[in-house]
Amino acid sequence: MTDTREVDLRGIDLSQLVAHAQAVIDAATAGEHLLVLADHQVVLNYLVPTAATNGLRCRFGPPDGGVWQVELSPRQMPASAEPDAGKE
Repeated sequence: MTDTREVDLRGIDLSQLVAHAQAVIDAATAGEHLLVLADHQVVLNYLVPTAATNGLRCRFGPPDGGVWQVELSPRQMPASAEPDAGKE
C-alpha cells in the first residue's frame, strides 16, 4: 500500500492557489500519492484537467462541509509498457 500525503490548500489567497496547485501536480507527476483539501472550487477547476493532461489519476466528489477533497496519484503503468518489458 502506498502512503498518501495530505496537502491542505484551505485558507490560501486566491492569487497564490494556482502556484500551489501546480506544485501539487508536479509532486504527483513525480510519483507521490496526494489528498488535496481545498475550500475554493478554483483548485478543483485547475487540478482536474491539469492532472488529466499530465497522465495522473484523479478522484473527487462533491464538497463536504465546504471542503473539496481531490485524490491525485500516478497511473499504474502496464508491465508491457515498462521500458525493460520483454527483455531477458
